[in-house]
Amino acid sequence: MDSISALNIAIRRLTLVSNIAEVTTEVRAHAKLNNYVHKVKLKANYRPIRQKLRRLPPSVREAVSKEVTKLLSQGIIERVEASEWVSPMVVVHKKDGSIRLCVDLREANKAIVPDMFPLPHIEDLLLRFNCAIVFFV
Repeated sequence: MDSISALNIAIRRLTLVSNIAEVTTEVRAHAKLNNYVHKVKLKANYRPIRQKLRRLPPSVREAVSKEVTKLLSQGIIERVEASEWVSPMVVVHKKDGSIRLCVDLREANKAIVPDMFPLPHIEDLLLRFNCAIVFFV
Protein backbone atom coordinates (compact mmCIF):
# COMPACT_ATOMS: atom_id res chain seq x y z
CA MET A 1 0.00 0.00 0.00
CA ASP A 2 1.47 3.37 -1.00
CA SER A 3 1.38 6.58 1.07
CA ILE A 4 -1.47 8.08 -0.94
CA SER A 5 -3.73 5.05 -0.41
CA ALA A 6 -2.77 4.83 3.25
CA LEU A 7 -3.79 8.43 3.84
CA ASN A 8 -7.02 8.05 1.85
CA ILE A 9 -6.13 11.03 -0.31
CA ALA A 10 -8.05 11.38 -3.53
CA ILE A 11 -6.12 13.10 -6.26
CA ARG A 12 -8.72 14.78 -8.42
CA ARG A 13 -8.38 16.09 -11.94
CA LEU A 14 -4.73 15.17 -12.25
CA THR A 15 -3.41 16.76 -15.42
CA LEU A 16 -0.25 15.39 -16.92
CA VAL A 17 1.99 17.74 -18.79
CA SER A 18 3.20 15.67 -21.72
CA ASN A 19 5.84 17.92 -23.17
CA ILE A 20 8.06 18.79 -20.20
CA ALA A 21 10.95 19.69 -22.51
CA GLU A 22 9.08 22.73 -23.86
CA VAL A 23 8.08 23.84 -20.38
CA THR A 24 11.59 23.56 -18.93
CA THR A 25 13.12 25.32 -21.94
CA GLU A 26 10.66 28.17 -21.54
CA VAL A 27 11.29 28.41 -17.79
CA ARG A 28 15.07 28.41 -18.27
CA ALA A 29 14.86 31.27 -20.75
CA HIS A 30 13.01 33.46 -18.23
CA ALA A 31 14.51 32.30 -14.96
CA LYS A 32 17.66 34.43 -14.85
CA LEU A 33 18.23 36.24 -11.57
CA ASN A 34 20.00 39.56 -11.89
CA ASN A 35 22.20 40.95 -9.13
CA TYR A 36 22.07 37.74 -7.09
CA VAL A 37 25.20 36.13 -5.72
CA HIS A 38 24.92 32.74 -4.05
CA LYS A 39 27.42 32.37 -1.23
CA VAL A 40 28.88 28.92 -0.61
CA LYS A 41 30.33 28.26 2.83
CA LEU A 42 33.61 26.35 2.74
CA LYS A 43 35.11 24.17 5.43
CA ALA A 44 38.05 25.85 7.17
CA ASN A 45 40.64 23.21 6.32
CA TYR A 46 40.08 23.04 2.54
CA ARG A 47 42.18 24.64 -0.15
CA PRO A 48 40.86 25.20 -3.67
CA ILE A 49 40.59 21.99 -5.66
CA ARG A 50 41.97 21.95 -9.20
CA GLN A 51 41.11 18.79 -11.08
CA LYS A 52 42.48 17.84 -14.46
CA LEU A 53 40.11 18.35 -17.33
CA ARG A 54 38.91 15.25 -19.13
CA ARG A 55 39.59 14.83 -22.82
CA LEU A 56 36.62 15.20 -25.12
CA PRO A 57 36.18 12.58 -27.82
CA PRO A 58 36.39 14.14 -31.29
CA SER A 59 32.85 12.88 -32.00
CA VAL A 60 31.29 15.30 -29.46
CA ARG A 61 33.55 18.36 -29.72
CA GLU A 62 31.35 20.19 -32.23
CA ALA A 63 28.16 19.46 -30.26
CA VAL A 64 29.84 20.63 -27.03
CA SER A 65 31.02 23.83 -28.69
CA LYS A 66 27.49 24.57 -29.97
CA GLU A 67 25.94 23.83 -26.57
CA VAL A 68 28.44 26.08 -24.76
CA THR A 69 27.77 28.88 -27.26
CA LYS A 70 24.00 28.47 -26.75
CA LEU A 71 24.30 28.50 -22.94
CA LEU A 72 26.53 31.60 -23.08
CA SER A 73 24.10 33.45 -25.37
CA GLN A 74 21.15 32.58 -23.08
CA GLY A 75 23.04 33.87 -20.03
CA ILE A 76 22.84 30.48 -18.29
CA ILE A 77 26.63 30.28 -18.02
CA GLU A 78 29.24 33.02 -18.20
CA ARG A 79 32.87 33.15 -19.16
CA VAL A 80 35.39 33.17 -16.29
CA GLU A 81 38.95 34.43 -16.77
CA ALA A 82 40.60 32.37 -14.06
CA SER A 83 39.47 30.36 -11.09
CA GLU A 84 41.17 28.61 -8.20
CA TRP A 85 38.51 25.90 -8.45
CA VAL A 86 38.50 23.62 -11.50
CA SER A 87 36.12 20.69 -11.97
CA PRO A 88 35.85 18.56 -15.11
CA MET A 89 32.97 18.79 -17.55
CA VAL A 90 30.97 15.63 -18.22
CA VAL A 91 29.03 15.13 -21.46
CA VAL A 92 25.81 13.14 -21.10
CA HIS A 93 24.10 11.76 -24.21
CA LYS A 94 20.32 12.10 -24.11
CA LYS A 95 17.87 9.65 -25.71
CA ASP A 96 17.08 12.07 -28.54
CA GLY A 97 20.76 12.21 -29.56
CA SER A 98 21.44 15.66 -28.11
CA ILE A 99 23.85 16.26 -25.25
CA ARG A 100 23.66 17.68 -21.75
CA LEU A 101 26.69 19.40 -20.24
CA CYS A 102 27.32 18.62 -16.58
CA VAL A 103 30.13 19.29 -14.13
CA ASP A 104 31.63 16.62 -11.86
CA LEU A 105 31.61 18.47 -8.55
CA ARG A 106 32.17 15.48 -6.26
CA GLU A 107 35.62 16.66 -5.13
CA ALA A 108 34.58 20.30 -4.77
CA ASN A 109 31.50 19.28 -2.76
CA LYS A 110 33.77 17.76 -0.11
CA ALA A 111 34.93 21.29 0.75
CA ILE A 112 31.42 22.72 1.15
CA VAL A 113 29.55 23.12 4.42
CA PRO A 114 26.09 21.77 3.56
CA ASP A 115 23.05 23.98 4.07
CA MET A 116 20.81 22.58 6.75
CA PHE A 117 17.18 23.00 5.80
CA PRO A 118 14.58 20.81 7.50
CA LEU A 119 12.60 18.76 4.99
CA PRO A 120 8.84 18.48 5.43
CA HIS A 121 7.25 15.11 6.19
CA ILE A 122 5.89 13.35 3.10
CA GLU A 123 2.48 12.98 4.76
CA ASP A 124 2.22 16.77 5.21
CA LEU A 125 3.13 17.33 1.56
CA LEU A 126 0.54 14.81 0.36
CA LEU A 127 -2.16 16.52 2.43
CA ARG A 128 -1.25 19.87 0.83
CA PHE A 129 -1.53 18.30 -2.65
CA ASN A 130 -5.06 17.04 -1.97
CA CYS A 131 -6.76 19.73 -4.10
CA ALA A 132 -3.98 20.12 -6.66
CA ILE A 133 -4.92 20.03 -10.32
CA VAL A 134 -1.55 20.06 -12.12
CA PHE A 135 1.66 18.30 -11.07
CA PHE A 136 5.11 18.88 -12.58
CA VAL A 137 7.82 16.30 -12.14
